[in-house]
Amino acid sequence: MSNSFGEDPPTAAQSNASPVGQGTEDHMVRALQEYQQARFGSVQADYLKIFRDRLNNALRSDDAPPLLVAKVEVELFAGQIDKLKSRMFDETVRATTHWFDLAEKVGVRSEIEVLLKQSITQFCQTIGSEALKIAETYAELLRDADAAWRQKYPDKIADFDNSSV
Repeated sequence: MSNSFGEDPPTAAQSNASPVGQGTEDHMVRALQEYQQARFGSVQADYLKIFRDRLNNALRSDDAPPLLVAKVEVELFAGQIDKLKSRMFDETVRATTHWFDLAEKVGVRSEIEVLLKQSITQFCQTIGSEALKIAETYAELLRDADAAWRQKYPDKIADFDNSSV
């Protein structure tokens, strides 16, 4: 069965011709990386745009102190990144089933799964790292907005002091 990149996986005989299927394993890793780039390449920019938009909303919050809103947004974002990891893994395995079937035949499926999980973890850590940089650029703005909110809504402060940042 052809993959979406125009290359057929090597046959089991071709795979077994190389020591421990190393050539096949390398081929699979490249195919998985190509799939991930094609499918998830834009996800990082999309997630970071959403995160930036949420921090901008926190700056304009009238309902709660901006620092508290931003803290909640950071926690929600971290949760979304965790969900992304499992969705990426499941989708990649489904989309490249033929490679995982071949990996099973040549005895390298567990190694390929480990490499895939490492790649996804690295991808998601990069998103988290970039989000942290974005949050750092908003820190002073959020502190100022929080101070202004507390001056504007002194009657609401008591509602949030127990959960303050």
